[in-house]
Formats: sequence, structure tokens, C-alpha cells
Amino acid sequence: KPLYLPIMGIVIKVRIPTCHDKPGTTQVLQLTHQADSQISIALPTVYEVDLFRCFSPVFFHIQMLWELVLLGEPLVVMAPSPSESSETVLALVSCISPLKYYSDFRPYFTIHDSEFKDYTTRTQTPPSVILGVTNPFFAKTLQ
Repeated sequence: KPLYLPIMGIVIKVRIPTCHDKPGTTQVLQLTHQADSQISIALPTVYEVDLFRCFSPVFFHIQMLWELVLLGEPLVVMAPSPSESSETVLALVSCISPLKYYSDFRPYFTIHDSEFKDYTTRTQTPPSVILGVTNPFFAKTLQ
């Protein structure tokens, strides 16, 4: 069911995706002016990230990263800021599109998260998860 959102003299027709929609597809939104003229434009999904910008520092390792994500191997993204961490984790998850990543991923994970001890314990094999972190303490803990 579409939603009609009036914003500053323009009505935006939006359809919220359901669990049955295909991943990686974008919906066409219609912008309607008050004069009843319709303009259709495609707006990207909020999850689209700039893959080239995220992967440019590790350009020569893209195939290996793709394989690790595809196989569901545990990965930790160490970044200087939460935004870079989040964007890189989302880029990793989206790089196997149109396949869906079925393991857990945390774009920004901190030592205060409730699963911190589960992910850093050495008694069990690491879970299939992609973690985005900024705290250098993780490098020491996960070695």
C-alpha cells in the first residue's frame, strides 16, 4: 500500500518494501506537484553505499573479501570513525548482491554491547559475523 507524504507543496508517493521484495532493487517514486503534473524519478535505497570509496584502501583484496563474505567467515572492520565503519560493513554485506547475507552484521559494535563477551571469548569458534569497530582495544582482544 503506497503512502502519500505531502512535503512543501509536493506530494511524494512512497511504497515501503516488504519482506517479499527482491534485495538490490529500487522503487520508482512519483513526485506530484499541486498543479497535478507528475514527475517520476528513481530514488536510491538508503542502504546503497559507494563501494569504490569504501573499498579503495583495500582494492587489491576485494576478491578475497568477497569470498569471505560469501562463505560467512567472521570479519572485523577497524575504522577511524563510526561512519566509516558502518559504511564499510554495509558495503561488505552488499557486495554479494543479489545474494542475501544471512549471517549477523553489526555496522558499529562497541565494548558496551551485550554480545561483546560472546564475540571475544577464546573457548569457542568465532561466530559468523561482520563487526564494525573503532576502538583499538578490539585488535588486542581479538588476536
